[in-house]
Amino acid sequence: MRSRAQTAAVAILLALATGTLCFWRLREMPTYITRDEVFVALTGHSLADTGRDLRGQSMPLVFYHEMTASWWSPALLYATALVLKVAPLTETSVRAPMAIAAMVNVLLVFFIGRLVLRRPWLAVFPAALLAITPAHVLEQRYADDEALPITFALAATLALLLYVRRGSRGALFAGGLILACGSFSYVGAAPLFPIYVVFAFIALMARREPWRPRLTFAAGALIPVAAAALWVGRHPDAVRTTVMHYQSDENQNLGGGQVARNFLTLQHAREVAVLYVDFWDAQALFVEGGPTGAHTTGRSGVFLVPIAGLLVIGVVRAARRIRTDTAAQLLLGGFLLAPIPAAFFPDFNDHLAKHATWRAMTIFPFGTLLAGLGLEYVLSPDEAASRRRWQLAWWAALLVPVGLTARFWTSLNATALVGPLLVPVVAAILAMRRRAFDAHAAAVGAAIALTVASLLQFSEFYRDYLGDYRRRFIPHTDGNVEAVFDAIIDRSAVIRPSPLRTAPVIYLGFRMGPANWGGYYWRYWVQKRHREDLLPRTIADENASRFGRQLVCTLPPDSLVATPFGYDRQTDGLIDRMRRQNDVVVETITRSDTSYWVLRTTGACSPE
Repeated sequence: MRSRAQTAAVAILLALATGTLCFWRLREMPTYITRDEVFVALTGHSLADTGRDLRGQSMPLVFYHEMTASWWSPALLYATALVLKVAPLTETSVRAPMAIAAMVNVLLVFFIGRLVLRRPWLAVFPAALLAITPAHVLEQRYADDEALPITFALAATLALLLYVRRGSRGALFAGGLILACGSFSYVGAAPLFPIYVVFAFIALMARREPWRPRLTFAAGALIPVAAAALWVGRHPDAVRTTVMHYQSDENQNLGGGQVARNFLTLQHAREVAVLYVDFWDAQALFVEGGPTGAHTTGRSGVFLVPIAGLLVIGVVRAARRIRTDTAAQLLLGGFLLAPIPAAFFPDFNDHLAKHATWRAMTIFPFGTLLAGLGLEYVLSPDEAASRRRWQLAWWAALLVPVGLTARFWTSLNATALVGPLLVPVVAAILAMRRRAFDAHAAAVGAAIALTVASLLQFSEFYRDYLGDYRRRFIPHTDGNVEAVFDAIIDRSAVIRPSPLRTAPVIYLGFRMGPANWGGYYWRYWVQKRHREDLLPRTIADENASRFGRQLVCTLPPDSLVATPFGYDRQTDGLIDRMRRQNDVVVETITRSDTSYWVLRTTGACSPE
């Protein structure tokens, strides 16, 4: 009982620490709500209120996104709807499901670690490591489902390990069910999780047990597969549009047969192999992250530098045990198979295809679990089959991150990283010269040094993430739309319908993004502020193509007009003339990274 109480206490502390990292200032970072987050918010709000999506479909299995002409997986949208059943529509509540998923991920890694590692207390290390993995923190604060496959992959892995360690048939069935359901967690998971299902089935076959357990696993997996097959039967083109989602525009209209032929060429196989190998580039994994500032701060990699050596050791340890250890098979498979869909389906000419780790996020938890295997080996000199092999691993654990820091000295805070790591290295060299090398002391010293270096690098990442990165992230958004929409809503009175007076309108004369995202943002802000009465009175002119004095003078008195400020000199000059002629009154000019005129019509236009 005491052991259970301690385990529960550790789990609670891990969850609270992760929740603090992911919920702290969640409303303001990411800096502004993004396009995909707005779609998630509007869909979740619609589901919570009416049980229907934005197209009026009742509780659909998969959601269609009209703005991007793509299909969305349902898991996050329904999770958001559940949150919005009990919480108001805000950026925090919309982002909350993914932040909660981060807490669940850390707990799942903790319990998996207790089953995989010979020393259960060491399970704290991979769990805490995932909690402070830069890419995990960054991605789990988005109201976007790219990181959601992590939760499904970990839950399925835990279920399968419960069967392996304790023989639970119910856990085996749940493992197949959850693993196949993972296909509904993110569009990129649709091809990945079938690969995981097949791999897990092969791992079960390698145990050389009777067929009944394998059939139990298959029965669980077939339930979501059958649901998906029925849905695809009613939406046959969905497979092609999903597969082609990240292809170039000229390939979007290719037929299914041509798409299949393009994917089966030798040239395509070569490009897939090159892209897959690029996923494991040390600079992307440990130093700078991917090619876009939307998914990396540019000042840290996917993983922290100090775990690089432990990760290598863990991969080697798992590979040596892969023939006989199902746990090693699952961890190594989860890690190495993750980038396959992201390497197979993108447009190879797109610069975002290279190192696109945000499309293969299951490498995060499996990477930390493998690093846990590496640390366990470093801390176990007496259990190593060869003292020389253990010493090689010990040196690798410290010198691999030191080597990475030296190689990318200008990109990293080298002093904070190298300082703690060199202490045990220097101590070991001095002890060996005196022939007084103590393996146990060296192991503990290495663990302490790696922990201190990891915490130092993470603290630097987190300060930057909540600090200057907020400014660097702005170009990946549509700017401070909150300022202009709040200005409009604050100045819009609630109007009762009257046959004697035409109600004022809201004219939005701007475009956000490649399509009419301005309309989506406006709808989000109106629903957030409980001003749905403004929607029927809104004129959304996405390119401001109708904006001019003639339009303004035909609007009812007290109508509000919003259009970009400082974007076009001719427009600014026209507004200045209308202001001097008393056609409009300037209510405000929003001053932020994106500025807007907010004008009020007077209804007193004079002939020119």
